[in-house]
Amino acid sequence: MFNVPLPIGPKDAVLGTCFLIILGLTIFGSWSWWEFVITSLVVGLAYFAGTMKQVKRLE
Repeated sequence: MFNVPLPIGPKDAVLGTCFLIILGLTIFGSWSWWEFVITSLVVGLAYFAGTMKQVKRLE
């Protein structure tokens, strides 16, 4: 239908899958809203920490 390439890599797909699982647990697993928010923040923080460059040590 639409032949537009999306710049989504495997890490982005894993992040999206994680958020879908968290949303599913919130809706079907009787999680509260604060568990959803905290878990989403932790997953987002881990994702962005994994994409950071390592700082070279000064010697």
